[in-house]
Amino acid sequence: MKNDAENVRFRSIALKLILVSVLLIGVTFSVIISVFETDAKRTGAVMINQLKVFDRNEILKTVNGMTVVDNVKTYVADASTRELIGADNRRLGVYLDDLGISFGSIRKNEVYHTHYSVYGRRSLCTLYENDDFIICVAQGMGGIVLDGIVPMAVICLFVVLAVLAFLLLVKNMLFIENRQKEQLQILKSMSGIYYSMHYINLVENTYEVFSSFNNVLEISDKNKGHDADKTMLQVMHATMSEAYLDEGLEFADVTTLRDRLKGKKVISKDLLGRNVGWIRMSFIAIDSDANGVKTVVCTTQVIESEKRKEEYLLNEAITDTLTNCYNRLAYENEIGEYINKGIPKDFTIVSMDVDGLKAINDSKGHGAGDELLLGAVECIKDSFGNDGKIFRLGGDEFVVFISCDEKKLDEICFEFDRALTGWSGENIDGLSVSYGTVARRDYPELSIRDMVSLADRKMYENKKHHYKMLGSSR
Repeated sequence: MKNDAENVRFRSIALKLILVSVLLIGVTFSVIISVFETDAKRTGAVMINQLKVFDRNEILKTVNGMTVVDNVKTYVADASTRELIGADNRRLGVYLDDLGISFGSIRKNEVYHTHYSVYGRRSLCTLYENDDFIICVAQGMGGIVLDGIVPMAVICLFVVLAVLAFLLLVKNMLFIENRQKEQLQILKSMSGIYYSMHYINLVENTYEVFSSFNNVLEISDKNKGHDADKTMLQVMHATMSEAYLDEGLEFADVTTLRDRLKGKKVISKDLLGRNVGWIRMSFIAIDSDANGVKTVVCTTQVIESEKRKEEYLLNEAITDTLTNCYNRLAYENEIGEYINKGIPKDFTIVSMDVDGLKAINDSKGHGAGDELLLGAVECIKDSFGNDGKIFRLGGDEFVVFISCDEKKLDEICFEFDRALTGWSGENIDGLSVSYGTVARRDYPELSIRDMVSLADRKMYENKKHHYKMLGSSR
């Protein structure tokens, strides 16, 4: 049914266009003939004005010596007898009436124009008469028409091509319009699965609401479909949490959408809303031309449960299950960040190793060993947790990344030593942790990997000293 209606509409437009084209060709032809005839009159008048100033002999000499031109003939006749006494085609001794130029009395010493059939050819004749002679410049209308045929043919061809091109354009526009209507209908039917959906015309800066929630609907109704760019920014101010407002304003900027959607069908961003939690905002390109995207659909989906699951899985992936510290994966990611972005001036690495874990595992079992590890983690978190990140690299090895000045670091290490001294568990009477620190301010030339290696060496030196003091190799 839609195709039938489209075809009927197209045929109606095509018929009207063809009728207008035929009328245009006819008017154009009449204008061209009129222009050429006007030009012919001007040519005849110029020739006569040049000749009439001569005396009889000079006129005859000039006319008889003219080059013969097929379309333009010049005749001079005696004013009293109307017998030809001069002609560019040398036809002398005949009368004007014999040529077909037959007229009554005319006003003398004036130039005027009329049509005669000269030797059977319809011609535009420019006449001048005085007491002595009559001058007639006859220009064949066939030549005038012929001169107009070429430009007329060019114009007709152009009109035909223009009509065909326009009809194809109309056909294409009707097809696109019908396709867009179908797309919009599909989108409207899908709007129920989104938290909100807006159709935005980037060229006209207008919008249409397919679905929305209360505070956004209030803003949309207030602006009545106009100023899409301002409306989107108002929506962001009304719905985004403070922490994500700047990101939301940047993503929702309608004025930059064309550039951001170049070569893309969809762009999306996860944002934290003020009331509904996490949402996913998307711009979907609907219609484009050579200048870029013309229309888009803006959708929002509530993804709070998806985001929580994602955060849980991410946290699980980077967390050590026994100690709840960051694991080696998180550690390597952090190292990568420092490699890419550089090391802060107040950055310090603390490399740690829990003393005697293997001996405890061998003598008292892994339960006691876990208690020793958790006791160490408790002391580390109490001392370093507020200012640093704690990583368990495996077994009894830990690393802390912390940013603070030298005085603060000394205070934290002092508190850590005191916490270790005061700790005791159910199966373990006490614990010891050997550690080594490397501050960026002391080694500005080292890479992050080199700082880690140096901290490890310092830690092992302290561990060696610890076991020496105990009189044990481990």
